[in-house]
Amino acid sequence: MVAPEPSARLAKIHAHALARALGVRNRGLIQVVGSFGFDATCAPLVPWIPAIELVWMLGLTAREREWVLRLVYERHGVLGPRAEVLLHEWVARRPSNVLMATGRRVLRAQLATLPPEERPALRARIIGPCVALIVVSGRLPGHRTDPVGAYAWLLALADNLLLPRDRSLMPEGALS
Repeated sequence: MVAPEPSARLAKIHAHALARALGVRNRGLIQVVGSFGFDATCAPLVPWIPAIELVWMLGLTAREREWVLRLVYERHGVLGPRAEVLLHEWVARRPSNVLMATGRRVLRAQLATLPPEERPALRARIIGPCVALIVVSGRLPGHRTDPVGAYAWLLALADNLLLPRDRSLMPEGALS
């Protein structure tokens, strides 16, 4: 048997490390995430992808976007070098819709691997910064200051992060 090329072995090691860091087993999804430049140090950024999406949807100024950087650093401290680069890129330029959709897929995969009692904490880590952004931006639900429908977007995000088996645990009309 021929040993794999060093670059192929290295790619496999990086993919395995990324999968472990994300807590996701889907090889295809890991490959897509890796194609966006993620490495294992980037895993802490995944719950922030919806907040980054909201930043651009709200049309926040560069100064307001800097607030997101401060919030990430407050919550995570030092990030790995690759994560630093990606985070600053996302705050400077809107990431692609494909990256944001992939981020949601990863979040749903992460939720699916967690025990039911741990899922609300991850959802809170995802949705909490989005709520803070809406408040900081001054876009109040149902008010003329919310022309882009940030509140409706937030409800859709919360709904998207609910797994079918979790819906049965929700009170009637909880997300309306």
